[in-house]
Amino acid sequence: MSFNLKNNILSNIWAIANTTNSGDDWETTFFTNPLQDIDFPISATGLVGYAVGDSGAIYKTYDAGLNWQLQISGTNEKLNGY
Repeated sequence: MSFNLKNNILSNIWAIANTTNSGDDWETTFFTNPLQDIDFPISATGLVGYAVGDSGAIYKTYDAGLNWQLQISGTNEKLNGY
């Protein structure tokens, strides 16, 4: 399990949880493919993030983890972030 302090994101292999009020409430997104890594590259807003996992899964968020969209990777291999 990992925690991204900048974006208030908590993740494990099957889900990503996001808080906008310092942890009082959490919204959880569950995924059908196990996740291997999550990253929010340095940007002006910090809203864009990526999660990768098994079966070529790539998920992208444009709103700091509130919503995640599946991206096409072109592979069925397990993806790792680093």
